[in-house]
Order: sequence, then structure tokens, then C-alpha cells
Amino acid sequence: MDSTKFKNKYLIASSRLKNWDYAGEGMYFVTIGTKNRECYFGNIKNRKMKLSPVGEIVNQYWFEIPKHFPNVELDEFIVMPNHVHGIVLIENPVETCRGMSLQKPQYNKFSKPISKSISMIINHFKSAVKRWCNKNNFKNFQWQSRF
Repeated sequence: MDSTKFKNKYLIASSRLKNWDYAGEGMYFVTIGTKNRECYFGNIKNRKMKLSPVGEIVNQYWFEIPKHFPNVELDEFIVMPNHVHGIVLIENPVETCRGMSLQKPQYNKFSKPISKSISMIINHFKSAVKRWCNKNNFKNFQWQSRF
């Protein structure tokens, strides 16, 4: 295939740092949106967010993340009509043997899924919400790709 055919027209630059370990310990601010900015999560009335059934599930499932990822703590979180903002704290206790770290670097240049990384945490969250939507007649619901 001719690599110059589209002249990078359809490539989206990554917003990720190239050499950052996204499974590493730290606080991550994430924004997760709906496809085409559709307002599936509710609406704002009198300056207050009124959650829809999908918004209620998003809110509930967010707070269940630490049950599935024990190395995760949650900080601030808010559901908006078409997106959510949250702060996720990943803690990786380092195992040691005679003073040496046994923790392996998590960075993978080929972008394979890395267990307990922010990408896997968000992927599982988004998948759980989508499965709930499919089972509860909200089949049109879609997330924006990436986060």
C-alpha cells in the first residue's frame, strides 16, 4: 500500500507521552466522552446535573472501579451530559527481595494491553457501561474512542 496516498490525513496524533509508564504509580486526570457528543448522561437544569438512567450507571460503575482494580483509588469525579471527568490514582506497591525491586517496567512500545494501566482501567469501565446499555435497550449508546 502506498504510504503517501493519504498524506497522514487520517492519522490522529497521540496525546500520550511517548515514554511514560501509564501503569505506573500516579494520579491521572481523564475525560471520557460520548460519540458525537451525544447527551446520554442527562441534562443540566437549574444549574444542577440531572442524571439519566445511563448517567446513573456511569456514576455507579465509576465508583466500583476500585473493587475490580485494588491498586486504584478514586479522587474527584463528575458526570456531565456528554462526558465525564475523573481523577484516578494508581498505586503500585513495589515487591522487594533482599533490597532489590521485583517490579518490571510496564512500558510497552507496541501498545499491547498492560494489566492495571490507566488504559485497561478505562477500557473495562467503558465496556461495562456499554454492556449495561446493550442489555437495557440503550443500544444506540456509544463512547468516543480514546479518552
